[in-house]
Amino acid sequence: IIVSLIPPGPTPRRTSFPHARALQTMITSARKHITDRLLSNWDKTGKKKAVEILKKFAQDAALALPGSTSSVSLKTLLTEIVSTVMLDQKKTSDMVTLCKEGGMEAHSHMQTAMTDTIWVLSLEKSEEDQRKGLNNFAKELVKTDQIPSWLYLERLTKKQLGEMDIMPSATINTKEVRTRTRMYLLQRKFNLLREESEGWAKVVGEAFTFMNSPKKDRLKPKDFQQRLTSLLGYFDLDPNRIMDIILDAFEAEIISKPAVDTQLCADVFEVLDQFKPDALCSLLGFKFQFYQKGGLHPYFSSSSSSSKAPASTPESLFRLASLCIAYGKIELNALWSYLLPADQTMIESREKFVQDIMQKAAKVHVISLKEEKMQDNTGTQHDLGSNNQKVDLIHQLLDIGDWRHAQKVLNYLKPVMMASSEKVSSKLCELIAKIIDPVYRKCCVKYRLLGAALEKHEEEQNQKKGSSRTGDGENAGEEEDGMEVEVVDGKGTGSQHPNSDYVGSSSSSGSVSSLPWGMKPVEDLKQLPDVVWPIAEHLSVYLHRDPKLFTKLCRLCCEYVISDKKSKKNVVVKGDKLLEGKLELIIEELLIPAFSLMGSNPAMASELWKLLKEFPYWERHQIYGFWRDHGYKLAPEMRMQQALSIKHVQQFNRRISNTTKKMMGRFLVKVAFSNPMVVVDGILDQQLEYENQHDWVLNAFKYFHGLAFDCLIYCMLMKFSMEKTRLDGLHLAKWFRNGSKFCGNFYHSFPNTELTAMIQFVVNRLKNLDALDETCVEVVILRELVSQMTGINVVEDLGDVQLEGQSGGPILQGETATFRRDKKKKKLLRKSTGYLLDCLKSNKFILPLFLLLSHAKYHIMFKSEIPHLVLMSELIDKTQGVLIQLGEFVQQGLKTSDYAQQLPSLYDLVKKYHLTPADAFYIARPVLQDKRISSPPKVDTKVGGGSSDSAATTAVKMEEEEDIAAKKKKKSDDPPKSKEQLARERLLKAQKRNSDGPSRYLGMPGTPLCDTAKLLLPPSTWDKISPEFYTVFWEMDRCDLAVPEKLYEDQISKLKAQIADGPSPDLKDQKWSKEKDRMFKTMSKLRDEVAAQRKNQKSVMETLKKRKDYWLADMKSKSETGSCFLQYCILPRCFLTPNDALYCAKFLETILKIDTPWLSMIHFYDQLIKTIPSCISGCTSHEAATYGRFLNEVLRNLISWKDDAAVYQKECGSKRGFSSDFFVKNAPTISHFNYCDVFAKWCRRIYSYFSGGLKSDSEVHQLNTMSIIKSVHKVFPRLASHGAALSSKLREIAEDEKNTGRSLAVRAMMVHTFLETQKKYWKKEEILPGAPAKAKTKASDVGRKKKSPPSSAAGSEKKGGGGKA
Repeated sequence: IIVSLIPPGPTPRRTSFPHARALQTMITSARKHITDRLLSNWDKTGKKKAVEILKKFAQDAALALPGSTSSVSLKTLLTEIVSTVMLDQKKTSDMVTLCKEGGMEAHSHMQTAMTDTIWVLSLEKSEEDQRKGLNNFAKELVKTDQIPSWLYLERLTKKQLGEMDIMPSATINTKEVRTRTRMYLLQRKFNLLREESEGWAKVVGEAFTFMNSPKKDRLKPKDFQQRLTSLLGYFDLDPNRIMDIILDAFEAEIISKPAVDTQLCADVFEVLDQFKPDALCSLLGFKFQFYQKGGLHPYFSSSSSSSKAPASTPESLFRLASLCIAYGKIELNALWSYLLPADQTMIESREKFVQDIMQKAAKVHVISLKEEKMQDNTGTQHDLGSNNQKVDLIHQLLDIGDWRHAQKVLNYLKPVMMASSEKVSSKLCELIAKIIDPVYRKCCVKYRLLGAALEKHEEEQNQKKGSSRTGDGENAGEEEDGMEVEVVDGKGTGSQHPNSDYVGSSSSSGSVSSLPWGMKPVEDLKQLPDVVWPIAEHLSVYLHRDPKLFTKLCRLCCEYVISDKKSKKNVVVKGDKLLEGKLELIIEELLIPAFSLMGSNPAMASELWKLLKEFPYWERHQIYGFWRDHGYKLAPEMRMQQALSIKHVQQFNRRISNTTKKMMGRFLVKVAFSNPMVVVDGILDQQLEYENQHDWVLNAFKYFHGLAFDCLIYCMLMKFSMEKTRLDGLHLAKWFRNGSKFCGNFYHSFPNTELTAMIQFVVNRLKNLDALDETCVEVVILRELVSQMTGINVVEDLGDVQLEGQSGGPILQGETATFRRDKKKKKLLRKSTGYLLDCLKSNKFILPLFLLLSHAKYHIMFKSEIPHLVLMSELIDKTQGVLIQLGEFVQQGLKTSDYAQQLPSLYDLVKKYHLTPADAFYIARPVLQDKRISSPPKVDTKVGGGSSDSAATTAVKMEEEEDIAAKKKKKSDDPPKSKEQLARERLLKAQKRNSDGPSRYLGMPGTPLCDTAKLLLPPSTWDKISPEFYTVFWEMDRCDLAVPEKLYEDQISKLKAQIADGPSPDLKDQKWSKEKDRMFKTMSKLRDEVAAQRKNQKSVMETLKKRKDYWLADMKSKSETGSCFLQYCILPRCFLTPNDALYCAKFLETILKIDTPWLSMIHFYDQLIKTIPSCISGCTSHEAATYGRFLNEVLRNLISWKDDAAVYQKECGSKRGFSSDFFVKNAPTISHFNYCDVFAKWCRRIYSYFSGGLKSDSEVHQLNTMSIIKSVHKVFPRLASHGAALSSKLREIAEDEKNTGRSLAVRAMMVHTFLETQKKYWKKEEILPGAPAKAKTKASDVGRKKKSPPSSAAGSEKKGGGGKA
């Protein structure tokens, strides 16, 4: 009734308000905003401050929801304003002014709140003065137009209106009586021919007829509108009710069809345009609100006898609303306020859900004694409610393909993650699938062979059904009449469909672009990321619910990357980015998280790995880094999945053993299929602590897929890169040592994984030496890789047989190797060797590794801050060992031509890359005959191309031409050869390449190698030693000087004995037959190999004998030749490897044997012995052992000459190297008597050096001395007094209390034991020959030439005879 008195205008909703008693109490309680202090300073600052507060609260409350903090604050302030007036009427004008300046006239929500405040306070009993002040204040607000009078009429009671003189009570009563009479007592006259029920029936019939008619029979919208207008006027119908009936009919029609009939929608909305625009939104809003109350009439809801259950909002209503929004007939924001639940409620529900999942994830690792089933990730889906109208509206918007409006809602409700609802996520997946379908059919034909066959079969079945329907009679034809319209099908071609009007819906096969608002499908692969990502951003991790779409996206992204690589000509270098822009977001925030929630799905893992392996390893590792650090924070389901995976890994780590490795491997792979990052990270932490589990874990890894292996490599690199100390006192840290071993074992077992990343990591660490705190420990990783993948190990204590075998060919080396592997491991080793070789070759790692390893040794020596010399010695040995390992592996694995392409010239190795000549010659020795390698800079290396071509080059060319002619003649004359003969010839050719080839250039003057050698050392060097002699020493190897014929014979005899003994009892006949054939072939290969070795050795010796007279003939400083030879040749090489040490000793024996002139060997040996103390104190433990082998061979020769005068006379007596004065022609050689005297002095010197080393304060010096004594214990000491003194000192070191438990004491006791075994061979002092004074003087004169004190290593170095170069 009161509403009828209110003039038309906007009617704001009554705001909620606190309880009246609380407000009454607030009148007299302390105020928060309008305080007494503010009122006392009202004219100065109080008024201004109060206006600012009111404006701020009004502005905040304008955008806030009812019941929010901002809304409550405004109501509190208004209550304080009214209570101030009620307590003091004098403040009425001030408070009215405050409301006026605060902008109450312009804010309807403030007017409503003030009216409600006045209404509530006037209801309560109060004193007469307070009520009078309230009434005056209310009247002033109306007079000043701050609050409209109709608002008072709507909200206040009759009594209040009378008290405030707004409207007298009598007037109100009169109006009320008249209104009631008109509504309930006035008689209405009905026209029977124009009854409303008949009109409504006709409207319903017209509406449903219009909706159900086929397109060609349907009335035009103007005609339909004219009929409705006639019915409205004739029966005096309500227009809004007519619009409601039309919407009902439209709603019933659209829900019955699988797709959107665009023509029907256009016609209906053309009719609805004639009604009020605002009424459409209100009608839909009232319909939604009806179902918010359970969808029941108030009569049923109040009746207790009714058993009808509350109904949920029908899907048809959401379809109707979504079409209205899509066609722009209503605004989404206008309808949104009618829907439930509230946005804030959904946000709070999401926050609570996330908090609960985080708590559950934290409790996964808690061990419970109760018997509970293993937790999984079920039950972690966010339930948005069964009757969530906002979710259903988004679902329908996506169903009709209206992405523009759906995206606005999804962006607005991003904190809620609307895709967590299966309705929303399924429609998002369908929308993406429709968009990418054309480009998928175009670019992924190879994946669609089965799918195309199935589609063809389905089309044939549909055609058969269609033909059968057309033959059913006239009725069937009438039903289909007028409904055949061309529809865009999935293939992009026109087809006839009975419901062809309805396109664009996700339920149809049509294209989303057929609708006015539809998105255009992706036609070009380059558009894929930009089109897909805006939708995929909201789908996020919930893509895991559609594995089919996941597969399609993986394949399309893979094709995208392949096309990008093709555009770059398949050359992807560091700095090029394939992973960028939207593609990076799709992979990192869509595919990877969805894959983590898919469970154990090998097919999905395979598809994702096909995509990821197209990227270079550095971009894959970028993806893995996001996956590990951020991927599991994208959604609470991801966090739960991470916790469950960690739990499974912990179970694996607890239960893995040698007996359960197979079972636990199958258990682990189920988790690793979807969450490999979590699994391998947890396993690696365990392997860094326990070395004994490596084999078990690697055995379990055989079930893993490529993606898990790639994640494992990334995690290993992260472990190696973490800021954690790599040194633990005198040794490597346990975690780093175990990690390096696990890395080597892993690549040995699975060599086809990403190896480039690991080697690049080592290269980068070695390249940045100055930035490392603990230098060069990364070489340990490389050492384990080379050792495990190639089988080449650095063994310090090789036996005599193994060392002698190294001077033979590859067959003999293989037969004499200490470590033998079974067939399975040999096969795996061949596989891993090939992968490592290809990796080094294709990525050009060979040269950088050689350079960095060589530099690393000197960096450790001179730049590192390692306080312990023992640790420094160990690191230098490891680095040198890796250099030797790598060199041996690459030189054996690559062809000579391929190896030469990997290296620069010898000159560049020394001068440009700053390698020592020893390292440079070791690296380049197999390819020194390559003219590019051996030639000096700025020299034309083409044959016949310039003055630099020497006689040697011409001779080589002539020999090559003769060889070619001989081969042609031989091919024409010889009969066909068997397979065994061809294999033997290949072996001989290989031996010739490796052994016979270098003999052509040995010591030949004018060769490019000699020209290069002149530039490697200071110019003054060539006054003492010739480049020819220098290159002869560095060019040859041990196999060129000696052939281990006895060892060949022993190995052949051993094989014959094995054949004669027959098979072992547990060996089957078939296997024995194969083994027997292998041994026969090995014997044949050994015979061929020893023949090739003899031929090579004979050729080398003949060449050396021919050219020995020219090596040192033209030297200006012949007296310093020995010291120069020692400094630049012997000492640098004898420290490299045991084989090189034996080569140095054999080379000294050879140049003496061929009687090389102008080199005094007696002086050379004297200078060599003088350098022993500086060599001992300045080398590492491995170098000491190698140097000891060299001294052992040298002392063995010296002792053999001393013990037998006939041997001395045969080997030295007639040689110019033992001449008493080689400056005098035909000078006599040193007698055996004088040689024995000199040898006795050498023995005393060596004893003093060893004794001083054992007494040294340096532990490294002591260990090196013991290592050398162990190497030479069979030939030195010779005297019992020397031996007893050394043995006593060693025992003293071993029994010293401060050395208890240390490696020094153990080493001392071991060497002491070795000396004791040789005690019976020691001689007494008197056995050594005595010498007369005169003879002694002559002998001493020979030994005193350029003599320096034994203790002065510096003096010997100054003259070129001491120390390491």
